[in-house]
Amino acid sequence: MSSQIETCIRFLKETIDDKSAYFSFTTDNTGEHGVIKANKEGLRLYAMELLKKSLEMENDPASRQVLFFEEFDWLVDDAGYNLIWGVDPTDASRVQIVAEEEIILQQQVIEEPAPRKPGPLHGWLPSLIILSGGVVIVTIAAFKWFH
Repeated sequence: MSSQIETCIRFLKETIDDKSAYFSFTTDNTGEHGVIKANKEGLRLYAMELLKKSLEMENDPASRQVLFFEEFDWLVDDAGYNLIWGVDPTDASRVQIVAEEEIILQQQVIEEPAPRKPGPLHGWLPSLIILSGGVVIVTIAAFKWFH
């Protein structure tokens, strides 16, 4: 399998013009959804980099170090920073990863202190402050008016 991936990487490297390639993580027009903004060369070069990282993981399966991407001219940070700097390797399946994340989330919920209940003044205190400010302003205006 790895020889086929290496062949694919070589093919991509030889056939893609990295001078015209463009790839960036950004958001859609609403700012609500993360999207990839890229031309086909940029997509293919990014795919090639992902394939390289998969080979690194295959060649050193015990390593748990983050595999960082190199900096490329075609990899642009439209968001003001590069959203994805590398790959955090794991050999776990999706089911295992989701189960581990659920356990971590449950532990965080247990460890977090219970939220404080609002005191008796919580609901009407802001209104009281605004009202008292208004009373002060009206009082000052009345003193100026009657003097």
